[in-house]
Amino acid sequence: MQNHPETQSSSSIIDCDRSDIIDADIIVLGSSISGLMAATYLKQKLPELEVIVVGPKPEAEKRAYVGESLTEISIHFFWEIGFKDYLDRTHDLKNGLTFYHKLRIDDPADYRYSVHAPGQSLHFLSRQLNRPIFDRDLRQHAAQSGVKFMIGKAKDFVVGKGGDRHQLSVKTSENKLTHLSSRWIVDASGQKRFIGKKVTTYTCPETGQRSAFWFRLANFEPFLPQLEISQRRPSEYNLWQSTHHFMGHGNWIWCIPLKTIEHDRLISVGISYRPDLYSHSMRSMEDFLAAVDCEHPAVAQMVRSGEVLDTHNYHNYLYSADEIYSETGWFLIGNSARMVDPLYSTGLAMTAIQIQQVTEIIQGKIASNITPQDIANLSFVWRQIAMRRQIDITDQYATMHDPFVAHLRRYWNLNGWWNAILPLWWSGFLTDPRGANILCKLLEGDDRGSKSAAQLFEAVSAKLGNVEQSDFDRTIDFDRLINRRFDRSISTIPLQLARYFQWRLQIRWRLLSLGGWQLLPSQLRSILQEFVRMLLSKYLFGYLNRDALREIKLSLDFDFAGAVRQDKEGYLSHKNEG
Repeated sequence: MQNHPETQSSSSIIDCDRSDIIDADIIVLGSSISGLMAATYLKQKLPELEVIVVGPKPEAEKRAYVGESLTEISIHFFWEIGFKDYLDRTHDLKNGLTFYHKLRIDDPADYRYSVHAPGQSLHFLSRQLNRPIFDRDLRQHAAQSGVKFMIGKAKDFVVGKGGDRHQLSVKTSENKLTHLSSRWIVDASGQKRFIGKKVTTYTCPETGQRSAFWFRLANFEPFLPQLEISQRRPSEYNLWQSTHHFMGHGNWIWCIPLKTIEHDRLISVGISYRPDLYSHSMRSMEDFLAAVDCEHPAVAQMVRSGEVLDTHNYHNYLYSADEIYSETGWFLIGNSARMVDPLYSTGLAMTAIQIQQVTEIIQGKIASNITPQDIANLSFVWRQIAMRRQIDITDQYATMHDPFVAHLRRYWNLNGWWNAILPLWWSGFLTDPRGANILCKLLEGDDRGSKSAAQLFEAVSAKLGNVEQSDFDRTIDFDRLINRRFDRSISTIPLQLARYFQWRLQIRWRLLSLGGWQLLPSQLRSILQEFVRMLLSKYLFGYLNRDALREIKLSLDFDFAGAVRQDKEGYLSHKNEG
């Protein structure tokens, strides 16, 4: 990894009289989606504290909007802050992630795809966000919740030390220099990293860097009728209402349908790629269409049929902060903490986890029952989970064009999401210091088992050669792998973690049966390790952590059972009407 010492010096104190300073308990720097999420949640959980958001109004700032695909954690977060009814009314339904693996990626005339998505409806239905509308409405919701706003641009920041308060100077919309102080400050300034660059350093990957190009498209003809689709089983829902992913050589394309009243149809389309693996330049619509014509002409046809509303690009967008939380009360969240590859749409989910962690830290500081080690543990857990998932995604780019390897890499990764991360998050292990302390021990070191699994996938793919849908049907049933009811009690965590290791074993065993048992020696060590971990999770995890399991608290209070009933009734009504 490359370390970039981007920390910028600042004056030790903002030059102003004490009478000129506006005091707040919490300052949130950044008025885009991460900042608004943080401010609303903090105000909800800590209503006695004054929360001020510093930044421009959404309509007054040029933002690189992208269609936002919510996942299980992020949809629950928005339900928690009172946004469920709004989301149901205003934003499009999402049934999950759908992946299109072209059977002959190098033949533009071949439109055959093996499509991988949940066949059955998920227990918790999600949404696709039309960001310009959503940001405006979330800001209004935050204001109604008691969050205050200062419209302006941050000019200087001084870290509070030795019990001193943090200081922030802001140039307001009236061109007046205003000074604020706070006990806690949250940097949600995105790629600007206004506070982050002053308090820590950032690391960029030495290899596997990523770039992206995207746009919003209106009044188009969808791509689905142009494709020859094969699946393990037909989807029981409208496949269009999902987040679509097309896999290619060193790249993948997203297509996110969005709800709109201004156009006949609206969709966010973009491509993320590794420049070291992808030979095409990607700086204009002409570049995009020329490249996509080579691999997914149906997507290119859809784009040509519509109206491009805007274009954006990020070059070399990956980085991560070397420190994200401080005992002195500054916090980096969202893109101020790290940029993530959006392959699995978990950016807002990881931000939501951070906001819950920050809230826990502030609550602990107020109650004087949180230690520096607790803060370090929460930070470590978040950074390790984010790092492991991003390393795995980085490696996937080399084989995204191989439909057999790519679908197995996806199942392997999503097993971790459904059977480990989601139940652990739900039960408070990612947000409660007592849970984080347990996970720190489990997350130390590298995940060598994933490396040997990837080698197995490639070996079996090489043996099979060109694959058809029947070959995918002989591997793992994704519907069975999905842990739809991750929302069970904390007492089931040992069984859910055992299920995670059991699926890793089943994937290996199924692949060995397809590729030949001569591959067993290279997998034997990983098989034994995962078998032991499965047994330890099932029989010892609960016993060894019995006290913590009684104390760890779930920070979500929303009536999720009622929400599911409401969703199912609406889904069935919509399905019957269709």
